[in-house]
Amino acid sequence: MSIFFSTTNPSDVREIDDETIAAWEVSGNPKLNFWAEQPAQPSPDAAWVDGEWVIPPPPEPTPDWPRFKRIALGSDTLKSIAIAAYPTEPIAAGALSASLYEAEKGNIADFAGAWKLVCVAANVTPEVVTGFVGVAQACNLPAEFVAALSPQQP
Repeated sequence: MSIFFSTTNPSDVREIDDETIAAWEVSGNPKLNFWAEQPAQPSPDAAWVDGEWVIPPPPEPTPDWPRFKRIALGSDTLKSIAIAAYPTEPIAAGALSASLYEAEKGNIADFAGAWKLVCVAANVTPEVVTGFVGVAQACNLPAEFVAALSPQQP
């Protein structure tokens, strides 16, 4: 028994036994022209759509916010940045960790604003920013957040 699909209506999929197909071939039955053998399913999650197998894209990796927060908030570098920024940007420096928790909930704008002010006030180098960007990317954080880690200097 093989699985065939209608060449005129590819969503019409049927099991047709080998004897029937052989009889159609021997007799020259025109039905044979309207059925094609369905290729093997390429993966368990593939779906038959309009005469072809469609494999869904792989799922997006899950953001690992706990890991990023553990690394960032535990880093001496971030502590040094906050301390250096505090004299000129005390509110932004103080809000940095809280805004990071808000970023996890999707409110990235508050973090982006605080981070930019702190980076300018502490004269953060591009290498330091690149380090935080790398950690964020390794933790599969949203692109919008990763972009917020690279503020444009005024």
